[in-house]
Amino acid sequence: MKKIVLITMLGVFASAAFTSCKETTKEKQVIVKEQPAKEQDGVFEKAGEKMDNKVDEKVNEALDDNK
Repeated sequence: MKKIVLITMLGVFASAAFTSCKETTKEKQVIVKEQPAKEQDGVFEKAGEKMDNKVDEKVNEALDDNK
């Protein structure tokens, strides 16, 4: 009787050991397709023109003050 109980307990512990270590969740892979960014026509050119205009205004003001 002791052998049967011990064998049964050993079987329970062995099955519990294998099932508790088993990973139950699966990781999902997310694939993101990269698309090229839309080019905004002349962003740098527009910013440069605005800066040039501001600088030109300041220079013109400075020249007018000197006359």
